This record gives sequence, C-alpha cells and structure tokens, in this order.
Amino acid sequence: MPFQTELVELLKKDHRFLDDSGELLIAAVEDCAWKLDKDLVRLLLSDENAKSKFFSEIEGYWVFNVNTFLDYISQKDFLDNSYTRFRNKIGLMVGGKFLKERGEVALAWPYKDCVLEGGQTKEEEKRKEIFFNEVLAEDEINRLLDPKVLTNFKRFTADGEEEVKEFKRDKNGVIRENLIIKGNNLLALHSLVTQFRGQVKLIYIDPPYNTGGDANTFKYNNTFNHSSWLTFMKNRLTIAKDLLLNDGVICIAIDDEEYAYLKIVCDEIFGRENFIGTIIVQSNPRGRTINSHFATCHEYSLFYARDINRIEVNNQSLTSDQENNFDKVDGRGKYRLLPFRRSGGTSTPIERPNSEFSLFYSKKEKNIVAVGGGRKSIPEEPYEPIEILTLNEEGDLIKHEPMEFLKNNNDDLIQLLPIDVLGKRRVWRWSNRKAILFAARSGVRCPGHTIHTGYQEYIRMIMILSQRNITPEKVADSESWTPY
Repeated sequence: MPFQTELVELLKKDHRFLDDSGELLIAAVEDCAWKLDKDLVRLLLSDENAKSKFFSEIEGYWVFNVNTFLDYISQKDFLDNSYTRFRNKIGLMVGGKFLKERGEVALAWPYKDCVLEGGQTKEEEKRKEIFFNEVLAEDEINRLLDPKVLTNFKRFTADGEEEVKEFKRDKNGVIRENLIIKGNNLLALHSLVTQFRGQVKLIYIDPPYNTGGDANTFKYNNTFNHSSWLTFMKNRLTIAKDLLLNDGVICIAIDDEEYAYLKIVCDEIFGRENFIGTIIVQSNPRGRTINSHFATCHEYSLFYARDINRIEVNNQSLTSDQENNFDKVDGRGKYRLLPFRRSGGTSTPIERPNSEFSLFYSKKEKNIVAVGGGRKSIPEEPYEPIEILTLNEEGDLIKHEPMEFLKNNNDDLIQLLPIDVLGKRRVWRWSNRKAILFAARSGVRCPGHTIHTGYQEYIRMIMILSQRNITPEKVADSESWTPY
C-alpha cells in the first residue's frame, strides 16, 4: 500500500477528521497539527512509517516535525479528489500558504506565553501579579504546578463532621467522593489532574468577570488588566481540558466585559468545532445600576465539548402544565394543535417572503385543494401568485395560470391569506406547498417533510386542514378557521 494511502486511512481512524460522508477533512487535520494536538501526535506515533517520516529521535525522545507533516498533507494531490490547485478553504494567502499556516496571524496578548500564579487571599488582591515565562522559568512553573499535599480534610455527612482517614475509592482506585478544595484553583487543578485526567464529565467555571468595583464576588483579584486576565483564563482552561472525558463538557460563566475574548481563547484551546453554544442567563431583571450606559440584566454561559461528536444533549421532560397543553392523543402519542398562521417574531412577509401565499378552500370538497406558488412582486407589496398549484392523482404538483384557474372555479373556492385580526399581513408556518396539499389530501405529513419540536416526548404538529369537517363558515372567519 502506498504511504499516501496508508496515511489517509490512519488519519480516518480519528472521527474528528471525517465529514458526514466519511471523507477526510484536511482542514481539521491541519488545525490539530498546528495546535500540536496530543491525540493526533499519538495517532501518528502508532504507525511506524508515519513515525519515521514525521518525527525525529533526539536522545530517546520523538519530536514531531509539524512543518514536514503539514507540507506533506497540503500537497494538492494528497487526496484523490484534489481536482484543483486551490484548496477547499477560504482565506488570505501569502506565498501559497494561508496566513495561519505561516504562523503570522494568531490571537496574541502580553504574557500569553506565561503562567500567572494568581492570588487567592485578600492580602494578595492588590499585589503586583507574578508571571512565569514558559521557557525562561520552566523550573519555577514545575515547582508551582507540581501536585500539592492537601491538608485539613473534613468529611461532612448527615450526622455531622467526620475525621478523614482515607478516601472512598472504586475498584480502580479512583476517588468516589465529592470534594471541595479551598485554595488557588490553578494549583488545585494541577493537583487533581494525575488522579482525574480524562475522567471528568462536566466542568463548571465561574471565573472573575474582570469588571472591578461592586461586581467583585471573588476572593481573588477581580480587577486584572485585560492581558493578565487572558493569561489567567488560558492557564486554567488548558488544564481543565486535560481533565475532561472524551464526551465531557465545560461551561464557563462570563459577562459582557470579556465575553468576546473568552470565546476566542476557548476556540483556540478546545477547538472552534467543539463549541456547543451560548446560553443567556438572566441574572438581574431590573438591570445593573452600576453600568454606565445600558443597565445589563444578563450574563452568559459558554459551552464547549472535549469532542463534540461524542456528546449528547439531554432533552428536558415537560412540566405538568406543559403536558396538559397536549390534550390530544393518537397512535403515536400526545399532541396539540397549533395555529397554522405564524405570530410574534419573524412572522411577516418581509422576514419570510416565501411563507406568504394563498390557500384555496373548496366548499364542495370541504378541504384545501390548491395553494399559491411564487410571488409576482416584492415582499413589501400584497401577495399575488405567479401560478396556482394543485396535486394530480400521482401526487405531482401541477401549475395553473391564476386568472384562468380562478375563473373556472370561482363559485367553489375561497381564498385564504395569513392575515391577523388587526389586518396585518403574516405568514404560514409551512412554506412547502406540496407538503400542505399532501397533508390536506391524505391527512398525513408529506414523506421527507419532518417537524422537529425539541421535546422529549414525540409530539407532532398536525394541520386541521387534514380533517374533513371544515365548514365554509369556519373558513370565512379567519380567526376561527386556523389550520394546525
């Protein structure tokens, strides 16, 4: 087997480097190589050919030649599907290489290459911060971060305090007790990593927000200058990543002051592809009175995965009040009826121009038999259809010229538009014309047209237009006749 083919198969063993079709994502490999990703290095070392090509042995240690590796996989003919000399990436290039590959663009700040000791006591709050350069002060850093002896243990139980003689451990020797450690959190994390490396399912960090003043809710300095704060966070997030399981998640609380920079730092440490999302947390509904301009009422929680392809987000069960809203039952479970016309945000033709169109109700069939197609004019103007659509017996869409179709069916059809009680133009929940006609005819959803609700129970949104008991009176009253 040619080495090129062998390397591709080796890299495919790491699912982070695969797209949905199982093909290799070179950009993902390159990104991990630049970060000297431990899993990538370990994977390459596992293959003797890759090891001999991309590593050098120096006094018994294997050193990764990252530039040699990147040059090899960056060749345009590295993959069989490379049919262009340009690569599948957008960005600025100099000398045929992206700026990131040349090492010329990165988020940088003073002391980024340092470890910040960080004070923990009140006496240390206003002292000058102590930085140790990762190259020049390696001995000092090692002494600082070497595991520390934890003292003054107490065990709290339902019966009160107990003397601690030993930890409760499982059969593998892993501590199985809840621990509260008081002290410098950077030192605590490094003291725990030997025991808990790759063992932690969830990490929650509530760091100093770097806002100063009355917002200081921490026992250590909450008024770092910007670069010191970034170093403070980088040191702690880097070791926190080592603690996470492959399907572990970290959550970091922050406010407006440093949110944008924290996001970039986390992208660099955990990988942008492992960003799960941001949750807005309302912390003060009345707004903070200490703010100079906007009285902010919320904070943020950033969520990152150790490996986003391995995590699962658990859906929450419905409350009893929510369950009571789902008052109908069929063979697939409980469901509720929802108005087919949208309301609230993003419910106007300006925002959803393709979702404003006519439904045509047949008094004879007591059902929806046709829908309007694309619009003739811009969304700001009232809707007029370019064509009118119906379904034939085979379930295919048939186009009709509007004037002729309405003339031939004038006595039978009632045209419905998504207009609310105030006369304001709205839009329908569905824009898929064929799905609507299919549901009206058969009473089931169109194949391939799936509605996702986000609830744990399987809850379907159905349309009342699939029910055959609609009366012309209900159709005429747009508020009473609301498809669901």
